[in-house]
Amino acid sequence: MGSAVERTDEHVREYLIYRGFTSSLKHLDNEIKADKEKGFRVDKIIEQLLQLVQIFDLSGLKEYWLYLDRRLFCRLEDVYRSTVNKLRTSLYRYYLINTIQVITTT
Repeated sequence: MGSAVERTDEHVREYLIYRGFTSSLKHLDNEIKADKEKGFRVDKIIEQLLQLVQIFDLSGLKEYWLYLDRRLFCRLEDVYRSTVNKLRTSLYRYYLINTIQVITTT
């Protein structure tokens, strides 16, 4: 699904360029950059999570996880709930370890 979204975005970009709608093109690019769902591409979601850990944005990390939980994880079958909880716990542990390493090296 991610590749279909990307192709559609590229076609829209080409049309906007062809018609000279530069302002609309800028808005489209800004919306794509700000897209929380990242086209539901796993690599983009992981990239966003890791970026939030690396910049020590705990509130952003929690907010993004809650967003994913509401939009994606809540729709999973119950058998996957424990896996999602383990993933969340591991992500917060990774954040904590990353923070501690920075504190001890400074």
